[in-house]
Amino acid sequence: MRNIVLPASALGFIDSLDSKKHSLLVYSEPSFAKKIEYLFVKNGLLKGEYCIVLTHDKTKFIEREMLEHNIDVKKYEENGILHIYQISDPTEHNLSILDGFKELTKIILSDSKPPYRVVGRMMYDVKTNGGISIACHFENLFHSSMFENFDGSVLCTYDLDDIKSNDRWQQWLTKLKNCHDASIIQTKDGKVVVNFQG
Repeated sequence: MRNIVLPASALGFIDSLDSKKHSLLVYSEPSFAKKIEYLFVKNGLLKGEYCIVLTHDKTKFIEREMLEHNIDVKKYEENGILHIYQISDPTEHNLSILDGFKELTKIILSDSKPPYRVVGRMMYDVKTNGGISIACHFENLFHSSMFENFDGSVLCTYDLDDIKSNDRWQQWLTKLKNCHDASIIQTKDGKVVVNFQG
């Protein structure tokens, strides 16, 4: 594993998140993603914001990673401002995918108070065209009609390899960038591009 040094543009963007932003992180190296994600969380915790980490893995795995990034998980969980949720796939909801997204949103916000700081993504499978299509649809829906009433910041995370497994991956990546206020994209060669849409 390479020692990842965060570019000044990515660090500056993460450190500047004082106001509500719906941001996108696309990465080619998981170690890069974790540095960005946990800096985003750590900055929020230091400001007393309610931080929510979404995962499809076991929460203990995430707790270990956060400790490795110098986040005192036990302290912030006891203070009630750090919540780590292992979430289910909203596409498996017994009524509809939309109901699945709404129910997950209600669950993850139930123990927190604004301003929120959320990192992760709800949609597990983004390797198939169907999965990434659903993810893009709900990212766009959240950004265009729900985020205005959401009191906080969200950092949505996607593995570039997952997106590139789709035959129309460049189209999906453009759609994802267009429904976020800003994006941090790490290419396969390790180059990092930060864009602000709003």
